[in-house]
Amino acid sequence: MEATTSPVLEPTKESEENPSTKSKGTIVHLTSALKPFDTRVFHRECTSLAKDGYKVYWVVPGAEDQVANGVQIVSVPKPKGRLQRFSSTSYHLLSRCLEIKADVYQIHDADLIFLGLILRSLGKRVVYEVHETYDLAILDRHWIPKPIRKPLASSYRLAEGSTKLFFNGFVSATELIHERFKNGSKPAAYVGNLPILDLEAETENEIPFSQRPNHVAYLGVISRQRGILELIQALEKVPEALDAKLILAGEFGDKQLEEDAKALPGWSRVDFRGWVSREETLEIMRNCRVGAVLFHPTPHHLYAQPNKVFEYLLSGLPVVGSNLPVLGRYIEDTGGGFAVDPFDIDQITEKFCFFFEQTQEAEAMMKQGREKVRQCFHWGVEESKFLKFYDEILENSQEG
Repeated sequence: MEATTSPVLEPTKESEENPSTKSKGTIVHLTSALKPFDTRVFHRECTSLAKDGYKVYWVVPGAEDQVANGVQIVSVPKPKGRLQRFSSTSYHLLSRCLEIKADVYQIHDADLIFLGLILRSLGKRVVYEVHETYDLAILDRHWIPKPIRKPLASSYRLAEGSTKLFFNGFVSATELIHERFKNGSKPAAYVGNLPILDLEAETENEIPFSQRPNHVAYLGVISRQRGILELIQALEKVPEALDAKLILAGEFGDKQLEEDAKALPGWSRVDFRGWVSREETLEIMRNCRVGAVLFHPTPHHLYAQPNKVFEYLLSGLPVVGSNLPVLGRYIEDTGGGFAVDPFDIDQITEKFCFFFEQTQEAEAMMKQGREKVRQCFHWGVEESKFLKFYDEILENSQEG
């Protein structure tokens, strides 16, 4: 099999003239599933490493070879389905990685564990970033036949255990995941999925809260477990005089769900935008009154830390979210919204109406939540931990 991509781009003239870009080492991040301009990996991690003086490559399907934010983006063919993702995409990723002489290779997907083991067998230093509790996530995956979900989850736990023996370090996106790695012999860091603090972008062209239409924002992956059907049903119950609307941006997890959602009477109040750019996301949030994060209490979501809560608050949107152990705690700690039973349609509707009708109280709640995020819940706090982790990884050269 031959790779169909072009050779890895040489460093740009700009990077050659800036000695800081090659003073600390070369790092490759690779994914089989994430988007080229993924918020966490590209905009936060890769960009932060590049600013800190590393030469950074981001190997990702469906991109264009280019330099952005000081990061060299390297493309591989985009898979046409899961089977191709789990097979030929891994081959293309490995081929591209071997073209780059790097100090560290950081994988971002569970299906790349085997690729990581190949890199280790070749003497490469490998970091595994665990974005989800994959063993619990497998139990929720609708496309995996139910009879094999538990055996598959057990197989993943065995694979994850092997990474502790062979990989050089671990980054965890939640505290629950970090508990699995923090007491091992390898460097491990909990790096929360928090928004970048950009005061100018947050307030640029911001519409005063009292002048915003009665719109609810939902941004991101659209799935049953994330409460899309309950959200639409709650909007349907809002009095017509309030002219409420759901601004829905993202991709449906499956066709059947999309059909089920569109069959609901409340769909007439939905403005479905599909997948949108970061700029369009900001524009949506500026024109809404409240953001929704109605995760179901599935094993996977029970202790999840949705970044959307903080993004909404930072952009001036109070939140109606599920009363789950972690999600509910964050809403309570920030004071920027209400934690509700994600299955209680009437309660969800009631809280939406509060933000539509009680303008002064709602605005005060929004400002309190935004200020708390600016103080405690932003990428600047996590960035320092991430960079310290990489300093430790590169200091442990005897493990490479």
